[in-house]
Amino acid sequence: MGYRWRRMYYLTGLPGWMRFGYSPGWVGRSPTGLPPTAEWIISSGLMPQYRQYLAGKRASQIPLYTPGAPVSKEDEIRMLEEQAKSIETQLEATRKRLEDLRKSPSIEESQTYYPPPYVEPSPREELAQLEDYRRHLDEEVKGVETRIEELRKLLEKEQSK
Repeated sequence: MGYRWRRMYYLTGLPGWMRFGYSPGWVGRSPTGLPPTAEWIISSGLMPQYRQYLAGKRASQIPLYTPGAPVSKEDEIRMLEEQAKSIETQLEATRKRLEDLRKSPSIEESQTYYPPPYVEPSPREELAQLEDYRRHLDEEVKGVETRIEELRKLLEKEQSK
């Protein structure tokens, strides 16, 4: 039970690091609120190919853009516009975070923690602490002695039988 869908992304054709699985949400963790893989696809300029894949078109064996081959003007414009949009989104998120950090008061987490200095107890306080400790130890010793006596009595009963 519970393992019914564990291999549901194996046959997607995507490599393991690109499979989209369940995510608790990336709002506040990435500029666009998308998981890292989606963020990478958008910012890398591979969005046209990924959209083609999602549309259900058959993937060609030849790469869409062969290295060294000239890219059409329309494709380059589309890629650059998408890249500009993603950069603008990232820049807006960065500016918003900067404003939030500047507006909010300094957080205690970012400040270094200095423990309070050690103050040596006065002789009177130290004596009181040691007497309390001695009382505690005396009570423990009494408990141990009574248990020893109980065990001796049990042994005597067993030997007399």
